[in-house]
Amino acid sequence: MAAITSISVFWTLLFVCVQLSATQANTTGERGGTVTLPCQVSSNRTIIVVEWTRTEPQTKGYVFLYRDEQIDPENQHLSFKNRLELKDSKMKDGDASLILKNLNTDDTGTYKCHVVQAGTKTWTSFTNLTVTDSDKDGGDKDGHVGLVAGLSFVGVLLLVACITGGFVMYKKHKGGSTY
Repeated sequence: MAAITSISVFWTLLFVCVQLSATQANTTGERGGTVTLPCQVSSNRTIIVVEWTRTEPQTKGYVFLYRDEQIDPENQHLSFKNRLELKDSKMKDGDASLILKNLNTDDTGTYKCHVVQAGTKTWTSFTNLTVTDSDKDGGDKDGHVGLVAGLSFVGVLLLVACITGGFVMYKKHKGGSTY
């Protein structure tokens, strides 16, 4: 029974750590303009799937889907047709950022980028997009890429620390050595 509890604690800790490692950015754009929704992942693995969805307000269909080495327009929400492209079509250096063109106020909301890489490595990031009628304060239309990169790095470090801590706890509970 103690082993089950220990394993349950480990998996719960791992789940929380993965959730904490998700990044979030805020982006502002002007109606009629273009913004980049940032999504940066580890660059040392091949990207298999990139799925962009809206979480608030939630929409039927996805915003953008890349799988099987091509863009899949099958169930894309109609409001995004012909307004999207990958910032880097080859997704070099793990850049799965999405360019959204011809913004309208209905585009305001929270966007989720979910990436699956070779070896079942997954990443999730969120972007809160606000579309205004005019850019009066000279906001950063391309988002806070530096902030996202920094938070991604911290998230990866946090994830590694959580996995290591969970492993050490598990080994101590089992009476084994961590070395």
